[in-house]
Amino acid sequence: MSAGPAGVEPLYAPTGPGVDPAGFGLLERIHRRGGPGLLDRVRRRRELLALHEAGLIDGRSRLRASGARYLDNVGAGPAWTVTGRYLDSHSTLSLWFGDGGATVLAGPSAEELRPGAVPGIADDAMQRLDLVRSSEAPSTVCAWAGVRPVAPLLAGPAALPLDEFEARAAGRHDGPGPEGLGALWEAPWFVWDVATSDGAMLGFINAGRAGHCAFGVADDGSRGAEVRLAPIDSGRVWRLLAGLVRSGSET
Repeated sequence: MSAGPAGVEPLYAPTGPGVDPAGFGLLERIHRRGGPGLLDRVRRRRELLALHEAGLIDGRSRLRASGARYLDNVGAGPAWTVTGRYLDSHSTLSLWFGDGGATVLAGPSAEELRPGAVPGIADDAMQRLDLVRSSEAPSTVCAWAGVRPVAPLLAGPAALPLDEFEARAAGRHDGPGPEGLGALWEAPWFVWDVATSDGAMLGFINAGRAGHCAFGVADDGSRGAEVRLAPIDSGRVWRLLAGLVRSGSET
């Protein structure tokens, strides 16, 4: 995967083995302690067997080199948590940055959550591991979120009450949307955000052919919490993520 906005692909296909979140947590503990504890060996045989079948641990439940390569970045430096949802389906993408590279744990992508994919995919669905260069992290996240070079149809900044935004994101809305939102309101929304371990946060809407929006939440005390939307092109999304990589490498 290339490390620039022109190379962002609409589909993300991680190359590593699949694990579920509970199994990954166990794998982290094995990495920290050198092996599973006694109770883990008794109570978590299913997860241990799955990790062994994935080639991440050996027959003695010790971490293999093929497993250690994914764990070496975890806890070594900055981390990102990317959360996304399409209607009632949720997914996460986690990245841990180390010495020049990043470990990725990817749940179902935006494309996999859209209609035609398996409905109701939840956070405990099978996730896949991957390794990328740090410079590839923005393209990886954009690919996972389905960011494509589409011109945004939202003409300018807009705002919605938080409750109305949440209802629209969940598909609980009737009739036409607020004035000015037009095609954006009618388009499918993949709502996703990035939170970094140093406190940075970014929020976006992938509205398919209606383009992309950045969003943030504000509460000035007079009108209650509202979500403020602004049109954004795909290249700008990539550049904002690249800025997070640079700022994380400087801390």
